[in-house]
Amino acid sequence: FQLGYKHKLFLSTTGRNDWVSTLPDGNRSFFYPSVSASYVFTEDLLKNSNLFTFGKIRMSWAQVGKGPRFGKIGHHFIPEGNFPFNGVGGYRASTAAGDMNIQPEKDNSFEIGTNLHFLRNRVRLDYAYYVTDVTNQIFTVGTAYSSGLSGITRNAGEYKTWGQEL
Repeated sequence: FQLGYKHKLFLSTTGRNDWVSTLPDGNRSFFYPSVSASYVFTEDLLKNSNLFTFGKIRMSWAQVGKGPRFGKIGHHFIPEGNFPFNGVGGYRASTAAGDMNIQPEKDNSFEIGTNLHFLRNRVRLDYAYYVTDVTNQIFTVGTAYSSGLSGITRNAGEYKTWGQEL
């Protein structure tokens, strides 16, 4: 959905729903939205200035979801070219497994910034401050050799990044 008012106020929203076959049945569907807004303040202030040509402030928030990149959740069998005997293909039990209660990974991002143009667009300045929070990060965690598994894919991480761009 996009909305604009008098070439100076803008609002945009999105919504997306994904179904991922590598997640357990109850967690395969997940929704993630976004919203952004901007104000072109030179449409009200400094409209006829030769020094200050264009000025906009903007803000956005978005969420992105994702499931495991490949594989299946739970314990399963995989093709093996040299098993059971001398190049005759078959299947063997996988040494990797997936958590049956795995949730989609979620990235939440927030950004605020400005675009400034000077001297009839000869000089431009773009600035942004951003923060990203990742929850339920999905990756394979090592397991004890005695378990018979090489690893288990699960939600095992959270992190936060932030920075500035000029």
